[in-house]
Amino acid sequence: MPSDEVIVSHESALLYHRARRLAEARGNDLEVESVTDLLALLGQPKLDVLVLDGHNRSRHTDVREHASSRETLSFTTPIVPGLRISTPELALWQLAGVKHPTDVELMAYEACGSYVPDNTSTVGCICDLAPLCSTGSIARIADELDDTVGRRRRARVRNLLASVVDAAASPAEAKLCLAMVSPRLAGGFGLPKPILNSEVILTGDARALTKKRIVMPDGLWAAEGLMYEYLGAIHASQKKMEEDAGRDNALLAMGYQVMRITRKQVNNYDLYRGLMETIRLNLHVRLELPSPRILEQQYSLWKKLYRSNGD
Repeated sequence: MPSDEVIVSHESALLYHRARRLAEARGNDLEVESVTDLLALLGQPKLDVLVLDGHNRSRHTDVREHASSRETLSFTTPIVPGLRISTPELALWQLAGVKHPTDVELMAYEACGSYVPDNTSTVGCICDLAPLCSTGSIARIADELDDTVGRRRRARVRNLLASVVDAAASPAEAKLCLAMVSPRLAGGFGLPKPILNSEVILTGDARALTKKRIVMPDGLWAAEGLMYEYLGAIHASQKKMEEDAGRDNALLAMGYQVMRITRKQVNNYDLYRGLMETIRLNLHVRLELPSPRILEQQYSLWKKLYRSNGD
């Protein structure tokens, strides 16, 4: 590796991967040739970069340096000559235990999901994209980076992955799933992880109730026959409501129970708790009375997810 090569890492790397994903979804090229270009693209005051084994210190003043071992180099890729980027898996590994856990978990949902936030979109994101990585590939990073830092950070990555599920299709879906499955001591409700956006093939009498032959519920617990849909802006049109009704009737005919979750339910704390209790009951999860500390953590997570903005 050339001594003057810059290795972009941590949050800067994830923001770069987001920008590239967004550009590709719009059919644009992402032209980056220097640290200055990256700073302008990402909108950061300083760029996160790696310093390997105490060497390769950057000559740039607008960077934030992070010490790292040379082992991490195999988890970086070149952008242009003189610039390398951490993979999404490495960037998330780097951030585990550095930033607020909820922030990193939401970054992981995005990287493992099929969406990228987009303020110009009416639904707030661009969807139907290939994921950047998976929970499995993030876990493998923690296993392979087995130096002193790696051993300490592996536990943090395990905590991260306990709250993350692959294949979320929007930021709203990610927040809802995070709230459901995160451990109770982390502010979640410790519910079993659903399968997100998986295919369910309609059979028998169900085929007469909708034009669809395959549906993809936002979340599914197959063994319990329970699924849910988050009713975002895309569901507001008359045509979509009619399609949803036909789909729900078909799923009911197959024996599934379908829960429809609204923005109002998650933005009101009492309704939010009632929703989680209903899901717990339908999943036959044993009731564990929350301690004052758990109640405080659950309120804190809800506030961070749903009171910081209008999702």
